[in-house]
Amino acid sequence: MARAITVLDFWVADGNGTTENHLIKYNSDRGITSVQLIGSGWPSDLIRIGTDIYGIDTAFKQLYTLNPDTGQTTYLGSPTVYGGLGALAYDAANDILYSVDWDPGSVGSDLITFDRTTGAATFEQTLIISPPFNHLRHVRGLAYNTADNLLYASSVTVGNIYSVDPVTGDVNYVTTPTNDLAGIYDELTFFNGDLYAPYSYFQSGSQWVQIRLIDLATGLTTDYGPPIQDVSAHSLIVNSVPSGPILIPVPATAWLGVALLGGLSAAGVVRKRRQAV
Repeated sequence: MARAITVLDFWVADGNGTTENHLIKYNSDRGITSVQLIGSGWPSDLIRIGTDIYGIDTAFKQLYTLNPDTGQTTYLGSPTVYGGLGALAYDAANDILYSVDWDPGSVGSDLITFDRTTGAATFEQTLIISPPFNHLRHVRGLAYNTADNLLYASSVTVGNIYSVDPVTGDVNYVTTPTNDLAGIYDELTFFNGDLYAPYSYFQSGSQWVQIRLIDLATGLTTDYGPPIQDVSAHSLIVNSVPSGPILIPVPATAWLGVALLGGLSAAGVVRKRRQAV
């Protein structure tokens, strides 16, 4: 009989203040630790491909690999021409690494692909919603769903999630996830068939991030883990999710480096969806 998974474990990046350009690691047994990303300019999304961690740097306009234990970054190739790289998604069956240029100075967000060996970027298409045939702007989250072979993109301009067919180029509205704290969903990632996102918001003078499970059919969200203080959640890697009750610990400060052993609840927190716009 397989053992039930009891640990919630995820990584987000990057921190603010003393943890600027750090990888923030949360484990429900061990608490929160951080690792400084060496040589990084603006670490945006991270993604695991096999045993390797790839990242995208918005400031340097480049793809890189990351050692998550030491924080060492290794940049691949030369800087690209894209000024708003902020998301990664991987189609494992076809070995295609996708990214998006959300540069506010462009007409809309552009879908591009990366060569994982050379770091070269190739333009694929400008994302246009069909219908009403408006440009999909400021895409900050991107994830590939193996269940339907579609990309899912989150726009921080309107707060919606859209599907993107990488073959036909069709872009369609899917849902509007809960936005109860006037925040943004800064990244998307599928784990075991479910869609997770770091929800970033400001409260009491600080920036916080809450990891949420998003129901694509209804837009309802469920909180996983504690809200973490002073983190800009440009990326999310989920390593394990409990197979039993959801743990909702007390809020945490990211760089204390102490285990969060108190205040655990056995109940998930489900949020209501707001109207689509």
